[in-house]
Amino acid sequence: MKARFLCFLLALQTVSCWVSVAAMRHFPPTDNAMSHPGPREAPGQVSSAPNAIESEKGMNMEEEAYNRGVSKIGSSPPSCEHKCYGCTPCEAIQVPTNNHLGVQYANYEPESWKCKCVSSFHDSMHFIWQASCPSIKNILLLDSEGKRVAVKYFSDEWPTNSAKIAFEKYVFSKTVKTNARTEAEITLLESNVIIYKFVQDLHFFVTGSDEENEIILASVLQGFFDAITLLLRNNVDKREALENLDLILLCLDEIVDGGMILETSGPLIAEKVTSHNMDADNPLTEQTLTQAWATAREHLTRTLLK
Repeated sequence: MKARFLCFLLALQTVSCWVSVAAMRHFPPTDNAMSHPGPREAPGQVSSAPNAIESEKGMNMEEEAYNRGVSKIGSSPPSCEHKCYGCTPCEAIQVPTNNHLGVQYANYEPESWKCKCVSSFHDSMHFIWQASCPSIKNILLLDSEGKRVAVKYFSDEWPTNSAKIAFEKYVFSKTVKTNARTEAEITLLESNVIIYKFVQDLHFFVTGSDEENEIILASVLQGFFDAITLLLRNNVDKREALENLDLILLCLDEIVDGGMILETSGPLIAEKVTSHNMDADNPLTEQTLTQAWATAREHLTRTLLK
C-alpha cells in the first residue's frame, strides 16, 4: 500500500513538472521559421537557421554547446504518455551573437497512428524553432497636423491604406501633447511600442511589437533623425523634407528592409543615400545594373508621389 502511494506521489510530481514546463513555452513551435526534413533522421543531428549553427550528423548537443560556448535552452514539454513526437523532447541551443536557435531532434515516430500525439507529430514534421530577431513594423514621418510626409510599413497588421492612415492619426493624437523635443519618448499603444521625437514641425516615429527592445527601436529612430539632419543640412522642417522627399524615401530603404534593421548609423545612412543620388546624375551607360535599378526606383518614387 505504501509503495503504491509513493508511486502515486512520484507520478503526480512528474505530471506537475510537465505542466509547469508546458506553461512556459508553447510546443510544438508554430512560427514556421524554417523547414526541417523531420524527426526520422539520425539521432543527434542538428539543423540550423541561416547564420546560426552548422553541425555534422551525429554531433552531440552537449559537445556542440561546449565547443561553441553557447547556452542550452532546454527541452520541449511532453504532451502525453506515449513516446512519440509530441512527447519526446528536442534540445535547443542558442548562439550568443544572435537570436537564432539550432534544434536537435530525436529519432522517433508515433507508436501508433491512433496515438493522440499523431496530430502534433504530423503538424510538426517540418519546423525549426527560431527566436525572433529585432523587427520594425513601420517608420513614420508626420507633420505638425498628423499628416504623413513620408511613411513606410513593414507589417501586414495594417492591410489597407485607410487602416494605415487611421493608425497614424491615432498615434499622433496620443503623442502630440507630450514633450518629445529635447529627447525621444516612448509609449505603448495597441500592443505596439512606439519611440518618437519631435523637431520643428516634423514628428518622427518608429514602431515595434511590445516584445521589442526599446533601445534598439530608439537607435533606429536616432539613426533616421541623424541621417535626415545631414541630408537636409540641419534644416529639419516640413518644407525641406518635401523638397527632398526622394532622399528621405531612400533613407528609409537604407535603414530597414522587410522589417529587418540594416543600418542605424546616421552618417553611414546619409552616405549611402548620397551615393545613390550622385549615381542618378550619371549617364545610364556608365552605370552598373545595380545603379541603374536604384535610379529607376528613384524616378518611380517621384512619379508616384506627384
